[in-house]
Amino acid sequence: MNEQAATEGCPLMGELVALLAEEQPTFPLSEQEHLFQRLLDLEKRARAESADAVVLAAISSVRRMSGVAATALWPPRVRGH
Repeated sequence: MNEQAATEGCPLMGELVALLAEEQPTFPLSEQEHLFQRLLDLEKRARAESADAVVLAAISSVRRMSGVAATALWPPRVRGH
């Protein structure tokens, strides 16, 4: 699926493609955490707009994959020990 087809078929899928294609800016959060948060926001909006199940599944899958990548790069640390 190309970007034009994604935006014509479903605005949410178009946003997903655009979000993944853009360079993530540097924020206090790591780039992976920032991307994860934006994907989570997109998923919440898709649920609120009653998006198709396929669209929700695609957004959820990408969000889960980005979360796995973020934890693989920076595994949780035990603090206070």
